[in-house]
Amino acid sequence: MAAAVTSKRARGDETEPAREKLPLKPQVVRIEVLGDEKVGKTSLICSLVSRHFSEKVPSVLLNVQIPAEESDENVIISITDTSSRVSDLMRVTNAAKRSDAILLVYDLTRPETFQRLRRWLDFIAKNKEIPVVLVANKVDINAVTPTTDGPYASQVRNLVNTYPFVVSEVECSAKNFTQVAQAFFLAQKAVLYPVAPLYNEKKRQLQPKCRKAIKRAFRLYNRDRSGILSREELNEYQYDCFGVRLLSAEIDTLMDYLSSVVPTGVAPDRSGLLVEGFIYLWWLFIDRNRPESGWQVLRSLGYNNDLHLEIPRERLQLPPYEEDQSAQLTPQAVEFLTNLFRQFDANKDNNIAENEVEDIFSICEDESAPWTTCSAISSPLLYERTLVDGKPTMSLEVWLACWSFVAQENPQKLLETLFYLGYNDKLFPAVEFVKSRSLTRKAMRIERNVVSCYIFGSPESGKEHFVHTFVGGNEGASTDEEQIILRAIGAVPDRDTTKYLFVCVGCSLFGGENVTHDLFFIVDVCR
Repeated sequence: MAAAVTSKRARGDETEPAREKLPLKPQVVRIEVLGDEKVGKTSLICSLVSRHFSEKVPSVLLNVQIPAEESDENVIISITDTSSRVSDLMRVTNAAKRSDAILLVYDLTRPETFQRLRRWLDFIAKNKEIPVVLVANKVDINAVTPTTDGPYASQVRNLVNTYPFVVSEVECSAKNFTQVAQAFFLAQKAVLYPVAPLYNEKKRQLQPKCRKAIKRAFRLYNRDRSGILSREELNEYQYDCFGVRLLSAEIDTLMDYLSSVVPTGVAPDRSGLLVEGFIYLWWLFIDRNRPESGWQVLRSLGYNNDLHLEIPRERLQLPPYEEDQSAQLTPQAVEFLTNLFRQFDANKDNNIAENEVEDIFSICEDESAPWTTCSAISSPLLYERTLVDGKPTMSLEVWLACWSFVAQENPQKLLETLFYLGYNDKLFPAVEFVKSRSLTRKAMRIERNVVSCYIFGSPESGKEHFVHTFVGGNEGASTDEEQIILRAIGAVPDRDTTKYLFVCVGCSLFGGENVTHDLFFIVDVCR
């Protein structure tokens, strides 16, 4: 096994879940305590901090901070007490705008404080919609609880349905400390592990961006690219993200359960999970109000609270290069892309269909193939397509040609896309820079893998037909007569290797009275 791992690393073909724990969750959680006068806001804070109840407390506390060492999540908890006086409304408003979550407190012994919750919730919605926990205080002296008894229960449900930012309800007592810590924990949890980016609670569905991130996690841990997350890979995922491994019997139980609820989620021979089974496990945890498990994985892979992948800056840095040098793929990047191609070549005929190409990039933030978006020039890139069962496909040679074009045209875009796809450039760089043509011309041997050829001629010269012939007669990608530039990429044999020829045609040059303008355009294109 060790030899196999060494061999894989030597080839540079190892996807890499980001093991460094990035500081993507908030480092300070700001909680504001709101509510009517004398509902027990200050007493709740005092009970939390001192574990002591006093009948006499200040009207409003100064800001209270709980240090990170006392938090299970290693974050600072900053708590703001508020006044209910009209004269302090501006101060309360400003505090709400700075807060990450709100405890909205009412007094179970005074029904009017419950009735005024809508006024407070409208106030919050007007200023800044942030997670709100409804806190029913003084449960020790009132037998009726809002979430289980009488008219309160339906009214609380109505509030939750009307105001989607209400994330939890809790009954507590500042006097005997019942669930005081739980109230603040729920507010903290709503900030650190928000449900909304992951899950649509009304539809009980994972959000599209969450599904995309889950698919990416599956791909990153499916090291052998089989499309099946094997038992070993599942345990690697479990250990990396949660620090524990599953027993063989636990995996068997998991397979049994998934087979019964998602038949398409388990490999037929029960050797591992398919992507639908992996996604279902995520759905199950989040549906059961366990979003922290999902966020633990997402943050370890570099996602922030908006499910945007924050790529470390050093992973997008290019190696030093001279201005006249050209970027190209390293052998390790070529092998990675070759293996990626073969993974999605479903019928193993050395061609992938357009829907398979789309599936490859479906885990990227920009789901377009990078060769369609990497250039400042808007005209499409032509390449040879092979018809298989009447459908256009892309061969491995063309696939690598298009990636080589991206490397030359926009190496930064290349690194970004490869990071999404799981290339481990910490072990092996994906890009290298080669000598300029002027330094290799005497040797009659061009070191770069992509050779650029610019074609100019009159409109009647047939240069467009030449390009279409070069890519196998594929004229469908660009038939606009007003298209200024026609571009194509293809593979050409060069002794014992393959090089890629990039052809660029100025479609309407050398016509009429604009010859001077056309010449300047040529210089600019070829520069």
